[in-house]
Amino acid sequence: KIIYNSDTITKTIPVKIEYVEETDNIAENENILVYKNCSKTSVDIDVKNNISFLSMPEDNLFFPDIVYLAIGMIANKLQKEQKYFIQSSVVKNEKGNSIMFLGDPNSGKTTLASKLILTGNWSLVSNDNVIVKLEKDKLVTIAGTKSVQMRYGAIKLFFPQLLDKINTPKEIDTRDEWDIKIYVNDIFKEIGVKYSDESVVSDIYIINTVKNGDIFIREREAIDRNLLIYEHLTKQIRSNRYALTSFDRPMPSFEQEEYMQARYDMAKIISNSINIYETKGSVDNIIENIKAKNGR
Repeated sequence: KIIYNSDTITKTIPVKIEYVEETDNIAENENILVYKNCSKTSVDIDVKNNISFLSMPEDNLFFPDIVYLAIGMIANKLQKEQKYFIQSSVVKNEKGNSIMFLGDPNSGKTTLASKLILTGNWSLVSNDNVIVKLEKDKLVTIAGTKSVQMRYGAIKLFFPQLLDKINTPKEIDTRDEWDIKIYVNDIFKEIGVKYSDESVVSDIYIINTVKNGDIFIREREAIDRNLLIYEHLTKQIRSNRYALTSFDRPMPSFEQEEYMQARYDMAKIISNSINIYETKGSVDNIIENIKAKNGR
């Protein structure tokens, strides 16, 4: 059952996933992931009915494999409604417009989004994955993951005002502070961070934050924009980012050819109607540019 709202969102998946029960009789005929504890190791999918069958000994089960399968299944179900979810951080301003940050892991998406919601009148739409759709040729957000995890080193460098609210990690003497991750959800709620689900995306930034150096911002060329958006709309469905580590093999693809054209058409509309920038620079420089562009 897919529910889009902030109260049911997990860290990685922007929907609610319900555990049914342990059973020998499966009555549902779609949108269900079945795990069987047995000596045989296999994974099979029914793309049309959106069902996954996962078999393996319980001792060998790696929980993220279930998460990865669920991500592919949710993306498959959503595309039938011409909705998609994109791995990105998204923040919304007072006018209802939002900015989407795309980038590789550790490129600075969480840091930039957190800077805006902590130092300006912005609300958090997504910190990890956001569900989007087209509405009158506008890209709108429906819901996004709200859980925020920061590296301790990033907190010290970019958000020192939060340090007195965080207990010093016990492993600080044995691990690099940039390898220590801390959930800051309760702190954000305590200091009044605002959250939203619905917004109209006005700008997309492909980011790469660096410690020093002048800011570099340029608009992507038309063909680059189109391919970039198509890739991000497709990424979770095609599942080529994931491997089922319990099996030492790639995850099955939930791609369906009948939806490819609609997704491509959607990518063209987005790339023609939204400002898409490639930017590189320090966190503070990028933030100042965004605030100036959006009237602080």
